[in-house]
Amino acid sequence: MIDAGYFVKHVAPKPDWLQAAGVREICSVSNCISEAPDGWFERWVHNNFGWFNRISDALGLVAAERRALFRLFAYRLHPEVFRPDGRRVALVVPPDVKPDPIPRSFQTLGFDSVCKSTRGVLGFECSPLSCNGLAEEWPVNEFCLFPSPAIASPTNRNPAPTSSSKCSRRLPSLRGRRVAKHRDQSEG
Repeated sequence: MIDAGYFVKHVAPKPDWLQAAGVREICSVSNCISEAPDGWFERWVHNNFGWFNRISDALGLVAAERRALFRLFAYRLHPEVFRPDGRRVALVVPPDVKPDPIPRSFQTLGFDSVCKSTRGVLGFECSPLSCNGLAEEWPVNEFCLFPSPAIASPTNRNPAPTSSSKCSRRLPSLRGRRVAKHRDQSEG
């Protein structure tokens, strides 16, 4: 997996129209359901994947008094893009994608399949699991993500090229809290 950057989102609960058992909230790569902060791209400090190389840049999108409404995510991408015809091609990583290493305080939530059909569009487009309702047909976790990278490999139900993305979020500070169990931290 290739470290690709950080982003903050206002995480939405599962919409009523999505009939996917067990899904509690949408933590997909796309901004279609769980939204990005207003005007995030106008700062022009993001990389060409549409994410931020530094945590501080991602957090800086949201005023301190509103940060509790947003969550910080880290993304890693599979090194290949899966074409609709089944071909695999190398992921082209833009030269400005140089994120800081992902700290150990981040927890793996799952894996997403994301579309990118147009070169000129910043970032990725839809996440078929949430945006197109494929979570109703595929095994997903409470975050509307594939639980493993093996399942996240191409669904081939998309007319656009897809890539697999690992989604992680920063754990809240554990100072003064007891933690019963941590989620799987493996790279997959």
